[in-house]
Formats: sequence, C-alpha cells, structure tokens
Amino acid sequence: MTDSNNVWESPGCGTTLEDKNDSTGFSEHELLDIMYDTCNASDSGEVLASNIVQYLKTMTAQSTGQDKLAALQQLLDPDGQDPHVSRDAFHSTMREWIAQCSQDRWD
Repeated sequence: MTDSNNVWESPGCGTTLEDKNDSTGFSEHELLDIMYDTCNASDSGEVLASNIVQYLKTMTAQSTGQDKLAALQQLLDPDGQDPHVSRDAFHSTMREWIAQCSQDRWD
C-alpha cells in the first residue's frame, strides 16, 4: 500500500497521511478530524496527548514504529504533563510528525 491513493501505511511511521484523497475520498484534513473525533469520545473539545498516542498504537499494532510514536508523544507532550490537545494543535502537530516521518523514510 504505497501508491499515492493509500493513506495509512508507511514503513517508517506506521501511519502517514497525504494531501491527496484516499480511495474513499477523504482528504488529510478529514482523516485527521476523524482520528481526533475518535479520540474525543467525551466530546469535550480537547483530547489528552496520551489518548492520541494510545489510539495510534492500537491502530498500527506494530512494534517497529514505537520510536516514531515516541517522537509523536514528545511533540504532543514535551514536558511529560499529558496535556489536553485542541483540534487545531492536533492538526498542526500531526502534520509536523508526518513530515518528520516522511523525511526519516528517505534518509
């Protein structure tokens, strides 16, 4: 699943999202919103950083991407306080993480 129409699989990160629509027609923004909404089960408008990382661990079910998930945890929670993450901060951080993963894949 490495063609430009697939959005979830990457050997380096476990997940990648691309600006193009996937085969179901979802954009990167929409996929990030779906992920955020899934993590925001209480509909509070903010999600704990640990819940986001745990969700991705569950979704990827891979041990090979643990260093990438640790990098995401560091981006979301640099002080180790497990903060609440707003939707905007989530989008911004995920895009930064995806870019880092994409760079690592080619290095």
